[in-house]
Amino acid sequence: MVEINGFAIDVLCNEKRHNPKNYKTHINNGFSVLIDKKIYVHLSTKNIVKLIDKTTKSEIAKSVIKIDLDSLKKQIFNDGGVSGEVKKESGSVSSEKKKVIGKLNSKLNNLKISGWLASTDADAKESRNALLKFPNGISFTVKTNKFRKDLVSKGINGNSGFVFDIPLELIAQLPETFEVSLWDKKLNKLIDKVKYSNQPVFTPRNFDEYLKYSMVMPIAYAPFSENYKRCFAFMENVASRLANHNSSTLVSVIMPVYNREKVVKESILSVLAQSYQNFELIIVDDGSTDNTVSIIESIKDPRIILLKSKENRGCSHARNLAVSKSKGSYIFYLDSDNTWDNRYLKVMVGAFEALPKASAVYCGQYLFKQNSDKCYAVRFASFNKSLLENRNYIDINCFGHTRKSYDAIGGFDASLRRLVDYDFILRLSVSFDIYSIPVILSNYFFNKAENTITDTEVFNPLKIENYIQHDQNSKSENLNVSAIIPNHETIDDLEECISSLISAGCSEIIVVDNNSSPECVQRLEILKKENRIKLIKNTCNYGFTYAVNQGIHVANPENDILLVNNDSVYTSDAIKRMKAFAYSLDDVGLVVPRQVLYEDNGSISIHVPYANKKNKCDVNLSIKHFNIEHVPLFSNGKCIELSFAPFFSVYIRRDVYRLAGDLDSQHGRHYRSDRIYCDYIRHLLGLKIYYVVDAVVYHKLQKSTAVLKDNKADYEKIFVNNSWSEQECLQNGFVQKNWEK
Repeated sequence: MVEINGFAIDVLCNEKRHNPKNYKTHINNGFSVLIDKKIYVHLSTKNIVKLIDKTTKSEIAKSVIKIDLDSLKKQIFNDGGVSGEVKKESGSVSSEKKKVIGKLNSKLNNLKISGWLASTDADAKESRNALLKFPNGISFTVKTNKFRKDLVSKGINGNSGFVFDIPLELIAQLPETFEVSLWDKKLNKLIDKVKYSNQPVFTPRNFDEYLKYSMVMPIAYAPFSENYKRCFAFMENVASRLANHNSSTLVSVIMPVYNREKVVKESILSVLAQSYQNFELIIVDDGSTDNTVSIIESIKDPRIILLKSKENRGCSHARNLAVSKSKGSYIFYLDSDNTWDNRYLKVMVGAFEALPKASAVYCGQYLFKQNSDKCYAVRFASFNKSLLENRNYIDINCFGHTRKSYDAIGGFDASLRRLVDYDFILRLSVSFDIYSIPVILSNYFFNKAENTITDTEVFNPLKIENYIQHDQNSKSENLNVSAIIPNHETIDDLEECISSLISAGCSEIIVVDNNSSPECVQRLEILKKENRIKLIKNTCNYGFTYAVNQGIHVANPENDILLVNNDSVYTSDAIKRMKAFAYSLDDVGLVVPRQVLYEDNGSISIHVPYANKKNKCDVNLSIKHFNIEHVPLFSNGKCIELSFAPFFSVYIRRDVYRLAGDLDSQHGRHYRSDRIYCDYIRHLLGLKIYYVVDAVVYHKLQKSTAVLKDNKADYEKIFVNNSWSEQECLQNGFVQKNWEK
């Protein structure tokens, strides 16, 4: 909340701040205030401006800001207002001499709004701030710094484009049609407005689809469709089935608490109300200074064990202390501002009984805002380790584990003040099996308490690379695998790819070059002389499929086959893990790894809507491709069957290749052939395509395609039309079908 001379204004802290001075991690917590007629009447030449945290009501900052009221008045009453951040300088606002123009694209594209905004001043090269205004007073500031080639041809600054990802929580709130307006933020000037049709992220048609695509979209927002209600109803049946057991295993419930006198009683009572009664509730008071302890002591139950700490040492220390005093075989956690369904422990113990290999289990949650009694969303996902490493979707309040797994990872990291639960679950996922249990039995309340860790502790992101385990000794063995790499230009990326394949134990690397530049071919010849690759040189660009077949034909006939994009980077054990899985089951046809895109790649949210695109993300499990074929009811994420996988990286056993033969280059010159081959493997051979989460391969994403666009003739033929010319058909013995003409 910003208070100007006593006049309060609510602000949403969601704007990006480039290189903030003191809090470098808080890059998306900025805000600005629009000075309009309503605010103007409260202004003077010297203004006392306060920044107040609305939750805690505490004053965060205070400043005296000078404003030139005459200049400001002209701007507001002539132009309808002036926008921008309140500044400590003189505050006078000057209008731009040149005109500002821009446009919104007329259609949403994968939940993205794009457009451009620029000054007509030919010398103006700096980026502008656009303001996108949505219904209900919601607005977002967007930096216009994306290059648009089409703008250059019109004499407009080419770096004036922008692309904005609509937040998922906003998509859920928007009506079927909604209007978005584009404003120049500096001038507070309306530039354009467009009505869009809303595009729901995903609605499952049945429970199978919910189970599968929860892996990439773990949140369903209210109001819930009938399809979601059917899924939730079935989950109630799952809960009833799991609760039907006679186990009497002792369970330990851990509850850290600090200054929670207003909420702790409700949380404790939700534990005492459990239908499963053989538990101990260990509460650690972490140095509370209010009436928290007396409230806990007023609740008389022999299963409550209260441990008191004289000083506040954080929830990690409190939990570790509680676990050290506990005796249960299974350990669960409930924070003092959340609650459980009374069946929670009964069902989760039943899950452990049904899954003897499980080291940890978790369920779904109802999400609430503060003290609302109506949930605004349900959060649940079939276990997806790759998504977990991108963005956490498992809350500790619906998570339980065995004592053995806790002892093995060493408990909670007491050096962390934030992301404590996330760190704990990630570390456990490295060495132990976590299973998703599709029931909704936990209630999570945002900002129900006034001293949540999110509000009180500085955000420091975790280094996810520390939680990905690789076998560093995989190069020591010859894997009998031939890698086939179709190539066009991008020699730097290709050399990095080749080095990573060699480090990963690849036995043979065959590069099929599709008419690259002399400089690129020269460097390929050097790699050949160094015996790092075998080289096939084509004098024209045949496209992906033909080149793959050329490479397979010269590969060692005893080796398995690995199809490789030239802009991929293999981790040290990726090929070894793919091969191990390829021979682990009789029905394996194709094996694919994670396809991890680097940070800030625009394709991430297209494939995985829930992902944080600021982090690396695997996109082989994709809502765009709709390719997740089967996920077990209770899943540890290790045996995911796909209906299709793009041939960015695919492992083919030699005996499977002998059955399936070459890729179909006649009908799938370029991108189409991977789908044809996947269908051939599944439907004609009766084999399956498996995704191996422990095999990690990074992808720079279609660098050759970007280069190919500069050659319009080849690009049209190969990528747009995906077809052969009449002369090429004659040369290769191809016959065009009616549907190809």
